[in-house]
Amino acid sequence: MSEPSRRAMIALALLLPTMCAGCATSSRSPSLAPVAAPADCERLLAPVVLPPVSEGDDFRALYARTAAQARVANARLSNGRACVARQRESYGGGR
Repeated sequence: MSEPSRRAMIALALLLPTMCAGCATSSRSPSLAPVAAPADCERLLAPVVLPPVSEGDDFRALYARTAAQARVANARLSNGRACVARQRESYGGGR
């Protein structure tokens, strides 16, 4: 083995442990612990049950019940969206 290649091998053998040790200890970011989010939004976003339909139902009454359930569903979606936005603000600072 020639002298320059022998010196390169020695240098590599000496530098490799220091490079690997530096990678293991150079984390400057704080570790983030997992946080359990409250289940408030899931309770707000519960499914809306559609009114039952049976033979002989009055279509106007059925439409009125379905429209009322649609308003309930839209209100739940709006409230759920606001809840998620509040949780995002409180946990992540608006990210």
